[in-house]
Amino acid sequence: DMEKTEEKETGESTQSQVAGKVNLICDKLRAELNKISPQKFLTSILITYVKKNPPELREALLLIHNLHTQELEQGVSVDDDNSEKISAQEALDYIVFLVDVDKLYDVALGIYDFDLVQLIAQKSQKDPKEYMGFLSNLQQMEPFFMKYTIDSHLKNWTSALKNISQAGPDYFSIVLDLTRKHELHLLALELYKDQPEQLKSIREIYGDWLIERSRLEEAGYIYLLAEKYNKSFNAFRDAANWRMVLNLAQRMDYTKEALVELSSELAETLRNLSRYEEAATLLAEHCHNYEHAILSLVDGQCWNDALRLCLIHNKNELVEEKIHPAVLEAANSVLADFADKKEKFTRYTTRLGIVRSNKVQFAHFASTTEKKEVNDETSSEMSGMSAVSGSSDFSSFSAYSAYSTSTSATGVSFTTLSTTKGKLKKNKEKKGKREKNKHRVSGKEGGKYEEEYLVGVLKALFPSQKNQIAIGNLIRALVYFGHALIAEELSNTLSEYLLLIDSKLDMITISANAVALENKEAQKNGNHNITDTDVNVNVTREHAPWELKMFK
Repeated sequence: DMEKTEEKETGESTQSQVAGKVNLICDKLRAELNKISPQKFLTSILITYVKKNPPELREALLLIHNLHTQELEQGVSVDDDNSEKISAQEALDYIVFLVDVDKLYDVALGIYDFDLVQLIAQKSQKDPKEYMGFLSNLQQMEPFFMKYTIDSHLKNWTSALKNISQAGPDYFSIVLDLTRKHELHLLALELYKDQPEQLKSIREIYGDWLIERSRLEEAGYIYLLAEKYNKSFNAFRDAANWRMVLNLAQRMDYTKEALVELSSELAETLRNLSRYEEAATLLAEHCHNYEHAILSLVDGQCWNDALRLCLIHNKNELVEEKIHPAVLEAANSVLADFADKKEKFTRYTTRLGIVRSNKVQFAHFASTTEKKEVNDETSSEMSGMSAVSGSSDFSSFSAYSAYSTSTSATGVSFTTLSTTKGKLKKNKEKKGKREKNKHRVSGKEGGKYEEEYLVGVLKALFPSQKNQIAIGNLIRALVYFGHALIAEELSNTLSEYLLLIDSKLDMITISANAVALENKEAQKNGNHNITDTDVNVNVTREHAPWELKMFK
């Protein structure tokens, strides 16, 4: 199955290239023939449309359609040389010979030329009773509704919407159904941009579509334009856009009591989303519940803001009751967290060093074995035996087989085997690389992707800028409450941890580059599922101004 997939992808790529060249030749040839004599070379011009990939049948029939119209209007050819004249009927006979007549029938329908449709239908196996009744019904319809009906029959929904939008207000319900069913909201918005009332209805169903796809904030604004304030309110509320919710609540004439209750509910939502500062703003400014606002800031470890609110709103008792204990608890928690992270970082870097060492040793072994096997190969039969022997030798190093580089001994020892065996090996390698992409990054010791797993875990242990700034604020809060020793311990702990990371960055970078290089090699060997990776990886950590120099 893998081999068939590869062959299919290669075949499709080749076909696409050929089609592009054919299309280019057809376009250039047609341009030259039109310069010389469009009438004389009409059949050749038709071929340039038919032979394109995909065929441009509409353009070919439009050419015949225009010629037919010209014949009806003028009665004579506009070409000076009547001997070179090709009639619309002759041109149609020619193209019917080249293209499936049923396809031409549908294309002609899409041009809305019933004379041409009938001419083509007569050359098909269609029952006249069937298509004549269909065409007769169409011709009795309002022109734009007729075009919409044809477009719907051909499943050309974009054109159908454009046509039905011009059929008049009586058909607007069809516009909404078509827009909703085939997700043509943006086109409908453009078509009705100058019709305010219809535009509101289209905006409403577009908002519904956005809600179904969890694009809540966009839906809120679309509903707002549609003057659907209840729907807009609910969309903004679900999106946790509390500012717009309150703005709409005022527009919807909420009472003061209702606004306070709403603000309290919004604050609870924000707290659940860990947006503690915004929750505190709501509680303080809209609910006037200063104690809960301060507690929200404490939960978010916004120590300075919590202290400021205590001062402004005369809640000094909360400083010792709530803020001071929370600062000490946070400090103890951070110290314990860093002890755990330091232990993990040391353990993982030690293991990464072992993995890298094993990989280098195996690469050296593979290189030595490769040279030995090449020297021992004296014939194709001996080469086959050497390959088998090589496989046996490698089995004792199965624990390290995952760390072999893209140029391994097995790649040489099988080179003189039969083409069939070579293909089997190649397909097996490709399958393995796909499996790597599907089951990437396993933490199993000795596993294929242990190195990549270790690099990822170690990078996840790097403190972010936000984390460093939060710890810096905690250190300053400790100093404020007179806990200089704990503040210094926390400062030194973070400093030492960052220095430990910096000391191992080069080793982590080497492994990250090795993993990226393997991914790059996999791409070169035909594994298109792996994303292109920059081989020159530079593993760095984030820096932030968190320190108090007094503790350096």
